[in-house]
Amino acid sequence: MYILNHLWQSTLFAAALALLSLAFRKNHARTRYVLWLAASLKFLVPFAMLISLGQQFAPKSALQVIEQRTMIMVERTERTPPLPFLELGSSAEARRTLPVALFAIWLCGVSAIAFRAWSGWRRIRAAMRTASPLPLEAPIPVRSTASAIEPGVFGIRRPVLLLPQGIDERLTPEQLDAIVAHELCHVRRRDNLTSAIHMAVEAIFWFHPLVWWLGARLVEERERACDEEVVRLGNPPHVYAEGILTVCKFYLESPLVCVSGVTGSNLRRRIESIMAHRGTQGLTLTKKMLLAAAGVSAIALPIAAGVLNPPVTPVVRAPRQVRMAVLSNGRFVATGATARQFIQRAYQLKDFQILGGPEWIDTEPLEIDALLPGALDNPQKMQASLQQLLADRFHLEFRRETSIRPAYSLLIAKNGLKLTASPASDDRQIRVTPGLIEGQGMTLGMLANQLSGQLGRVVIDRTGLTGAYDGTLSYSPGGLFTALEQQFGLRLEASQAPVEQIIITKIDRLSK
Repeated sequence: MYILNHLWQSTLFAAALALLSLAFRKNHARTRYVLWLAASLKFLVPFAMLISLGQQFAPKSALQVIEQRTMIMVERTERTPPLPFLELGSSAEARRTLPVALFAIWLCGVSAIAFRAWSGWRRIRAAMRTASPLPLEAPIPVRSTASAIEPGVFGIRRPVLLLPQGIDERLTPEQLDAIVAHELCHVRRRDNLTSAIHMAVEAIFWFHPLVWWLGARLVEERERACDEEVVRLGNPPHVYAEGILTVCKFYLESPLVCVSGVTGSNLRRRIESIMAHRGTQGLTLTKKMLLAAAGVSAIALPIAAGVLNPPVTPVVRAPRQVRMAVLSNGRFVATGATARQFIQRAYQLKDFQILGGPEWIDTEPLEIDALLPGALDNPQKMQASLQQLLADRFHLEFRRETSIRPAYSLLIAKNGLKLTASPASDDRQIRVTPGLIEGQGMTLGMLANQLSGQLGRVVIDRTGLTGAYDGTLSYSPGGLFTALEQQFGLRLEASQAPVEQIIITKIDRLSK
C-alpha cells in the first residue's frame, strides 16, 4: 500500500508539473528542464518522508491506549454444527507467494537496466583508456579517441571532453567551436549528474511508463537549453546546425544518457529551432512568483501536514481478562466482557458479523451473574437462554442478513494432526491472547470459531474430527497460517460460505 501511495502521488505530481510547463513553453528550455527534473526527483522523495520530517516539529503527540485482552471461553457442551459452504479451488498459500513473485520480476527488470548501463559504461571507459590528450584550450581535459563515437563529456566529478579522431578535418573551425561550446554548456549545467540520477529513477521504477516519458523530456530540454546557450554566445545558427548534422553523419550516438553528447533529442526539431533562432522570453515577475510558489508548496505542504498531524504514541496496557462461562448450576457469569462480546457468545457470531449499535457496546466492560432461564441440556437451549438474557437485560433488537462471502475451511494438513487428545471433560476452554491460542479440551469447531475472530472471516471445521484436544498455538503477525500447519497439523483453505450478519437496531445499557 505504501508503494502504491507513492506511485500515484508521484504520478499526480508529474502531471501537475506537465500542466505548469505549458505556461513556460515560450521561455528558456532550462526552465522546463528544471520542472521535469523535479518530477523525476519526486520518485526518490516520497511525501511520507516530508510528512515524517514535519512530525518532528509537531507538538507533543496524543496517546493511543491499546488494551490487550485475554479471552477465556468455557463451554459445557459442543458447539452447533458448522454452516454448509461452497468450495473455492485456491489456497491462501498462493497469496503469500505473490509478493515474492512480484519482487523477483522487479529485480529482473532492475538487473536488466543496470546491465545495459554497465555495458554502455564499459564501451565509454574503453574509449577513454585508449584516448590521447588534445592541445585544445578548454576548462576541462580534452582527449581524442579512435572510437567512432560522437563528441561528449564523460564523468561527473572530473569531466573529460572526448572527441573522435579526425573531427577537426570533418568540421570547419567555426563548427568545431560551436560543438565544443555545446559540450562545455553541459559541464556548466552538470547535466551528467542529473542524467545519472534519472537513470537511477528509471532502474528503480522501470515498470512505470511515466519515468521513461520524463527521461525523453529531460533529454529534449537539456539539448535545447544548450542549443540556446550556444547561439546566445554568438555562434552563427547555420554554422552550428551544419556542425550537428555532420557529427550525426559520421559518428555514433553515445551509448549512455549520462554522457552528454551533441546529437540527442529530436534532431529535426532542434535544427528547425536553431535555424529559426527565435528569441526566447525571460521570466516575468509573475512567472517567477509562480515557480517559487510551486516549489515552496511541493515541500511545505507535506511538512505542514506532518506538523498538523503528529504521530500517535501507542501506550499498551496490561492485558485485561475477559471471561464468559456457563456454570454447572445454570448460572451465566461474564467478567470484563463488552456487550458486543456477549452478543457474539449468545448468537455464535464474530465481530465482523455484528453491525450497528452505539459506541459503548465496544468500550464498557460488563459484570453479569445471572441464572439462565430455561433448561441447558443441549447447545440450542443454552444459546436460546443466553439470547433471552440479552433481550431481558439489554432489550436487544436487530434484523438479520445473509450473503455468500469469502471464508476458510479448516482441514488436516498433509503431515497429519499434531494435537494431543484431551481426557474426557465437560469443560472445554480456549484462552486467546495476542499471538497465542491455548486450548484445553477444545474441539476443532471451537478452534475454528476462534480462528474466525483472528482472520475476520468465517472458518468452517471440515476435519471431520469430533474429539477434544489440548494444544498451544503461538504465532507472529502474519504467521498464523504457517504456525497452524507446523504446530497443530492443520491448514486453512480459501472457500466461500453463507455468512449471517445482524444489524443492531436497538440496545440499552445493562439493566439490573
